[in-house]
Amino acid sequence: LHPFAKSKAGVEPVADKQSSFENMLTARWENLRRNIASRAGVALDEDFRSGLGGWEGKGEWAKSWSYDAAGLVRPGQLALYRPSVGLSDYSFEFLGMIEKRGMGWVFRTSDLSNYYAVRLYISKPGPLPALAIERWAVVNGKEKGRRTVPLPITARNEMLCRVRMEVQGTSFRVSLQGQVVDAWSDELLA
Repeated sequence: LHPFAKSKAGVEPVADKQSSFENMLTARWENLRRNIASRAGVALDEDFRSGLGGWEGKGEWAKSWSYDAAGLVRPGQLALYRPSVGLSDYSFEFLGMIEKRGMGWVFRTSDLSNYYAVRLYISKPGPLPALAIERWAVVNGKEKGRRTVPLPITARNEMLCRVRMEVQGTSFRVSLQGQVVDAWSDELLA
């Protein structure tokens, strides 16, 4: 890697760009965390700075997770955030980036064999990629009811996605960049 990157103003150190990105990400995360805490009866916050001790998965799942140069986590195999297991009605938000195929998350989780899953992915690559959501339930380790929903939002390469998931009774809603992109009901997992 070359230690400098070209910019309109001349030559700018890559480290300065990375630091700027880290500062922007930290500011967004703090704003998001404050908003969540102000609305929540119970606020859980995970920034991965203290490692993966609050998470659990099967086998050596932690070896499949890594951190990038900016300190952001790159998840691998399925793992559950222990403090959230057993919650039934809640909302959560996170920032993520689709690097290759997609990014996914689970909710309404009782264990590693019973949960709902959602995956945001690029359904049509190109200069303005199209996005879609897949969602399904896993009950006793068996997948049930997979659905795919094309999204009314186009992506940009390396776009930072702000995802909000609302879980209330049998109703679920996903927002992307502040816009509701999918809502549905399901009674399989209480």
